[in-house]
Amino acid sequence: MAETQPVPGSHFNHPFLPFEVAVCLIVHMFGLYFRLVEYRITAHVGDVFYANSNLKWGVLLCISLPIYAQVTPPTLTSDSQEFDTEKKELLAEGRVELSHADLFLETEQLTVNQRTFDVKAPGEVRISKEASLLLGREMRYNYRDRGYELSDLRFGHKPFYIEGEKLAGEPNRILIENATLYYGEPDIWGPSLTARSISIVNGNEVTANDAVIRIAGLPLLSIDAYTQSVESGGPLRLGSAVGYRKNLGAYARSRVGYRRNPGDVYGLNVDVYSKRGVLAGPVMEYRRIEDAGSYYAGALDTGFMHDTGDVSERGRDIWGKQIDRFRFYTEWQHRQEIHDSIDLVGKLSWWSDSEVTRDFRENLFDQNQQPDSFFEAVYRGERYLVSGFTRIQPNDFQDIAQRLPEVRLDWMPIEWFDTGIYGRASASAAQLIERDPSGTFAKRDTGRIHVYYGINRPTQLTSWLVAVPVAGVQLTHYTDPLTDRSDYTRLLGQVGMDLEARIHGVWNYKNDFWNIDGLRHILQPSVQYRYIPEAENGTNIIPKIDRLAGFDSYLLPIDLGDKRNIDDLHESSTVRLGLENLLQTRHPEYGSIDLLTVDLFQDYRFSARTGQNDFSDLYTYVTAQPAYWLKFHSFSRVDPEFLTLRELRTRLSVVDGEVWSLYVGNDYVKQTPFVDSFDRPALLQEINQYVVGATRRLNERNSVRGEVHVDTDLGQVTEQIYAWKTRVSNSWDIEFQIAHRNGTRREDDFQFNLLVELLTF
Repeated sequence: MAETQPVPGSHFNHPFLPFEVAVCLIVHMFGLYFRLVEYRITAHVGDVFYANSNLKWGVLLCISLPIYAQVTPPTLTSDSQEFDTEKKELLAEGRVELSHADLFLETEQLTVNQRTFDVKAPGEVRISKEASLLLGREMRYNYRDRGYELSDLRFGHKPFYIEGEKLAGEPNRILIENATLYYGEPDIWGPSLTARSISIVNGNEVTANDAVIRIAGLPLLSIDAYTQSVESGGPLRLGSAVGYRKNLGAYARSRVGYRRNPGDVYGLNVDVYSKRGVLAGPVMEYRRIEDAGSYYAGALDTGFMHDTGDVSERGRDIWGKQIDRFRFYTEWQHRQEIHDSIDLVGKLSWWSDSEVTRDFRENLFDQNQQPDSFFEAVYRGERYLVSGFTRIQPNDFQDIAQRLPEVRLDWMPIEWFDTGIYGRASASAAQLIERDPSGTFAKRDTGRIHVYYGINRPTQLTSWLVAVPVAGVQLTHYTDPLTDRSDYTRLLGQVGMDLEARIHGVWNYKNDFWNIDGLRHILQPSVQYRYIPEAENGTNIIPKIDRLAGFDSYLLPIDLGDKRNIDDLHESSTVRLGLENLLQTRHPEYGSIDLLTVDLFQDYRFSARTGQNDFSDLYTYVTAQPAYWLKFHSFSRVDPEFLTLRELRTRLSVVDGEVWSLYVGNDYVKQTPFVDSFDRPALLQEINQYVVGATRRLNERNSVRGEVHVDTDLGQVTEQIYAWKTRVSNSWDIEFQIAHRNGTRREDDFQFNLLVELLTF
């Protein structure tokens, strides 16, 4: 019978055999004794902890030279220990804790075998390993190859919770048999995935074999093999909404998506409207990261229907045309990078009519009322960019300046032979086509070659003032002018000067309430002047496709090389005055943070266009964020000749963490007569609206929000939205919405919506 005796010390002293002693002496002779010293120190660290009334030992296995050189022993603490000298096995009982590499184990009894390097625990075991937590029984761990096994498993690795019969693990991979996977905590009403086996590689890639997706325990979808990353979410996406609108009737909307792999989601939109029929279409998301400099990603959202509503319910589009029964929308976006040098971006918004998203996809319509469809490819050279750009007009209710296509070359600013003079250049060739849906003209089209070259010479006048004289020349050639001429070429030039100053002041002011640790004010006044003579040449010959917008809220570029209204230029002699203010304070972790910005800009026109004043409006931009919970933004335009406020937009938000938030703001634009892009007189009606919104978290499962829009010109509340959001179980968010609107052209006065979202997938 093996001899067993309790270990008197706080660490396990390995009884060296004569052969082992000889090996250690040989190692010492070859200058490798420092490795043994490290192991002896590990073994004796337990004495220090024993002084703190803990039984700790370092498992020291000095059996052969390879073992001394490669195996790092674990560290063990327990209430009692016994060592079997014949089996070379230690028995630890009581409160047992073992740590080795990235693994920490807690149990009530385990054995450690010196010969096999096996650690075994027959009872309940709790294991922490990096970001994972494992609970189970009948654990075996080998501290040489770091492999381990566990039965009756419960496994947590955010966002997963997995139950299984057996686990087999390696340092970078685990395999769980007959497993059930949950997202978050186990939830009887939520989704789950049962599989013959589930493996997790490197703590990120999850693969399930012979899997079944279930909701509330009911089987929904069977899949042979499924792979996802931890960040990508689960295999199923589900969102639905039910509600009532007078012009749509009762309706139910749903979107179901299936994630086939970590980057791809395939699904379907299915809507049912009691008065309008069924809208359905495929949806998709895709994403691939091939290497550090190559990736692509995109999304597709569609819907098609045969609208069964009568003529009055379908209504007319923005041009007064009766809307047909066949209706659809297609939204596609794509972005890609190839070998860190080629960028691709594309967007398609193809709608059957101007009102289809307004009727059936309000959120999309609110964000995108002027759909755009284009594709661009850019090659980034060391000092140049080569691009191809195409803009198309899939929608017959829009006026789009199509480019079919435009090829462009841009050179970065390059210094002339150490003279301090920098030159920049651009050249493009485009085929332009425009069709007017209003009937003002049938079609405009022309080929256009456009070249610009500009120079500038920055000069440091003082330590705080820089002068930059500029000059440039522009050549534009049209292949199809409006007259009987076969072509037309226009040559323009510009001269100008920029003065830019940078002044700053620093104050050692502190305020604990606002977290201010010193103040720095940066003042940047600037003066820009551009003179572009005879720019109106060819006005009656050039097709005005890239033209000046009839109404614009923002200042347009004054430099000839930056203007986009190439086909609609006018002689320009303009001074732009600017004053930028920035107030900053120190940040305890990085640099500084911006507390306040106040920027003012105004133009003076020595040669104004017809309908323009000599002075432009005074533009003011203000942003203030003195604390993380308070933010204010303002934009205004003031007519300096009549001291009239032309436009004012403000937003103020206050946030108290996740408890509550409040925001208020206004949108004001004064009634403005203008000439539209077709030289027709038009009138912008006055807008004067205020918005107030708030959210309040009632508890961990419930929150409420409300938003009210008031039109002061109409003297009424134009829109009210109230919602209550609750979390059911741990898997579903349900939101009840009530909305009331006044004076809308198509929407009903009263709406009720019930939104259901599956959280865990």
